[in-house]
Amino acid sequence: MTLKELYNGNINPSSKLIKNGGEYQKLNNHLAALLDSLEQSLTEKDTLLTKEISDTICEAEYISQMESYIDGFRSGAQLMLEIIKFESNNFV
Repeated sequence: MTLKELYNGNINPSSKLIKNGGEYQKLNNHLAALLDSLEQSLTEKDTLLTKEISDTICEAEYISQMESYIDGFRSGAQLMLEIIKFESNNFV
């Protein structure tokens, strides 16, 4: 039962594994390679700044994904409420 699983903490959408060879993994690998390449040409101070920028982008992306998930969940709940409350003017 989904509600029981949710209550027991067994449902965690953010813990899904990344599929090997998928587009997301390829983009992540490419980004990591670009950052590594860039960091090799930077001073230590610039490398630290680059890592701080990267960490901040990750934090902002996390917040954005969380808000999108919550918004999608709310939209789904609103849709279900509309379906339950809907009364047709044409049919019984």
